[in-house]
Amino acid sequence: MFPMVLTFGVIARDCEFPAFESERNDEDGASIFSRFKRCYDKQYAPALEVAHRDTFLMNLKTIHEKNSENMLDGKSMRLGVNRFADLSSTEFTSRYLMRNMTAERQGYGRGGAIGRQTPARQSASAGTGNTTCDRSGRYATPVKDQGSCGSCYVFATVAAAEGSIAFWANESPVALSEQQALMCCDNKKCGGGFPGHVADCLTSHHVVASMDALPYNVSALAAGAQCPFETSSGSFAYERVGFGGGAVTTKYIASGEDAIKTVIGDEQCDYMNAPAVAACIDASHPSFQLYKSGVYEEAACTTKTDHCISIWGWGKSDSGEDFWIIKNSWGDAWGLDGYMHMKRGVSMCALGYYDAYYFDIPA
Repeated sequence: MFPMVLTFGVIARDCEFPAFESERNDEDGASIFSRFKRCYDKQYAPALEVAHRDTFLMNLKTIHEKNSENMLDGKSMRLGVNRFADLSSTEFTSRYLMRNMTAERQGYGRGGAIGRQTPARQSASAGTGNTTCDRSGRYATPVKDQGSCGSCYVFATVAAAEGSIAFWANESPVALSEQQALMCCDNKKCGGGFPGHVADCLTSHHVVASMDALPYNVSALAAGAQCPFETSSGSFAYERVGFGGGAVTTKYIASGEDAIKTVIGDEQCDYMNAPAVAACIDASHPSFQLYKSGVYEEAACTTKTDHCISIWGWGKSDSGEDFWIIKNSWGDAWGLDGYMHMKRGVSMCALGYYDAYYFDIPA
């Protein structure tokens, strides 16, 4: 029987990588790297291939050692080979993370305190008791990919907006345009920014373009693309999605994980203010870059922030580990189909250490 073909020239085995040293079955590093290149369609300049191979093999060793350590310690987190496995930590940080925004974020104007607690419409996970409360199945759009651009702060904020609009309209979520925020809001575009700033900007416009109408285009940003608002009339040039009637406001959640949980869902997952909030964390570690599954924890995490994500719920693993349900913007081949379970209750990687944001949309 011939192996299943995934894409032209790629077979299923090409994308199956050993999670532990014992699973290598005597396959040498050069062979594993060759499969990695085929799986992710990697092509290098001749002068750079050796460096990327060496980095890949170092990351593979990290994966094996960390997975073995976690297994011995009874921890569920596992690392794995993904498309970032040929990048050093320095290379990965420069391409996919923001520079450290911690100092600049201090004193940023907040949009108001936590609003009223509103009975939630039935979510996909409601009624599961206090083990899991996951809003993503009902209110989240498919995972997106920010590419080689530090625009995570926009993706996180737009994800929260998508969820809130779907919740208040009681409709299926519509993918909205990150490009609008990058073109129309005063930010550093691929250089990083703050979810609160983006949220305030979007609510001031009252409408957001759909992703289909104004798709993400990093090249256009580099070329100096202009905001699609017509300055003379204030009208919007693209098909758009409204925030609904009434005054839309950005709500901040003061530091603290309990406050985030209050917004997303109580112990019974019966009530919420919004299905998702946007927050920033420290993601500068190889364990985050190479995360595959399980409950993420990293002893080297600090309170600096260089990446933003959206939080869609909480849960408890089979081994009793409390976690947050995190949606990332690195495509669905990273982590748990684009998501992560991050350890809850210890402000892991600064989650809950600083303000988080959500949208309050009156019915």
